[in-house]
Amino acid sequence: MSARAEQLRPFRREGLLRRTAPFLAAMVLSYASIRLPASERNSGEILAAAAVNVALVLAVIALPWHRLPSYADVLPPLAYMIVVALLRDAMGGAPSAYSTLLILPVLWIALHGTRAHLFVGVLGVAVLLTMPVLVIGKPDYPSEEWRRVLLWVTASGIVGLAAQDLVEQVRQRAEALHTVSAAVGRRTREIETRSAICEAAKENARASFAVLLEPDTNGRRLVTTAATDENVEETEVFLSDSQSPAVRAYQSGRAHVQQGVEQSPFVSSTGTATPAASILWHAIPGRDSPMGVLCVGWADPVKRLPETLPSVMEALAAEAAGVIERTTLLLRLETVVKADDVTGLPNERAWEEEVPREISRARRQQEPLSVVILDLGEFELSADGELAAGDKRVLRDAAGRFRGALAPSDFLAHRGPGRFGLLLPNVGADDAQGVALRLQALAPDARSCTIAVATWNGLELPAQLVDRAESQIELDRAATQRD
Repeated sequence: MSARAEQLRPFRREGLLRRTAPFLAAMVLSYASIRLPASERNSGEILAAAAVNVALVLAVIALPWHRLPSYADVLPPLAYMIVVALLRDAMGGAPSAYSTLLILPVLWIALHGTRAHLFVGVLGVAVLLTMPVLVIGKPDYPSEEWRRVLLWVTASGIVGLAAQDLVEQVRQRAEALHTVSAAVGRRTREIETRSAICEAAKENARASFAVLLEPDTNGRRLVTTAATDENVEETEVFLSDSQSPAVRAYQSGRAHVQQGVEQSPFVSSTGTATPAASILWHAIPGRDSPMGVLCVGWADPVKRLPETLPSVMEALAAEAAGVIERTTLLLRLETVVKADDVTGLPNERAWEEEVPREISRARRQQEPLSVVILDLGEFELSADGELAAGDKRVLRDAAGRFRGALAPSDFLAHRGPGRFGLLLPNVGADDAQGVALRLQALAPDARSCTIAVATWNGLELPAQLVDRAESQIELDRAATQRD
């Protein structure tokens, strides 16, 4: 017998008194109630019941249960049913209230036994109630007793099954917490904890891989922050894609199982799609809204998830939520540094980080990427580097107009007084020109707006792509000044 199975034996020495105390109290109460009024009392049967009860308690204490087979665990509850039968007959048979004590052995088996043990226990109840009717009969056990037999067997079976299901849920939750503790307990760095969470999810799901997705700093995409394998580490999903199972799980806060996956969302480090037949998307809970998605994928179809997986995923998601919350606090501080004070848009620093990221994504997914520069002309700064209040209102007005006309996947930044930069993922040159003209028409009436568009040629570095658009702006400015 394994050490784990030994720890679950109901009559093991450790904690035996704590487990049996409620049942011992019920035993004592059953003998104390003998002095209450009754139609008859059979002292011989009462003494016999007490003797069997004492022998039962001594056997539970003295026998080496760890050496006995597991089916021996059902013998003490069955023996206590004999005690109940003797007390019941001693106190008048069917009219006595001692049949109520039959719930005790059934409940004990439900708490500590298997389904097979529970079946034996319910069968014991049926035998104990039917034998007196067949052997002794009237007047102590009239034919109406069959109704009691039917109801008792049905009720004890229902109570036993319900108790076993509840115990199993608690046990699975405890095992899940143990799994999480063993997986992440020794990790101190956030990236190590994230990776450990993914590894634990993959192992418990017996999956091919696991990925942790979190919103990026701009809140436009769910991006991979940890993964178990290289073939899924570049996975990302735009939050604007409402049809994506990942986005649905993230926005609803509920787990979602995807079967028969036609187009896998997982992307490898080389930019190629990684096939998956079944995927479990599990939302990571937050205080106000989900904080990410923990997903596991199987290369082959999975008809039924492991029974313990939901509890494990909940525990892992809770652990991931703690990690993400700590990281989010740091990101908020970083976001303040990357936000423009006047417009609230991402600033030049954020722009310089986002352009290489979008080019990398466009290269992996072999999609177009366009840059649009919107220039509202020069704005004068005071001696201390501040804009006039009127100019600030113009810039805030322009930012609001531009931002309201863009898709959630587009990235708009205020790079300097009057100059806006726009990244358009998966948008070619012609469509980007149309977007630029539409935004130009939205510019505040008080300022003229110069536009420039550059579409990535597949080879340019980030700075070269932006410089190409910037050069157009400078040429247009120079031409305007000559005129």
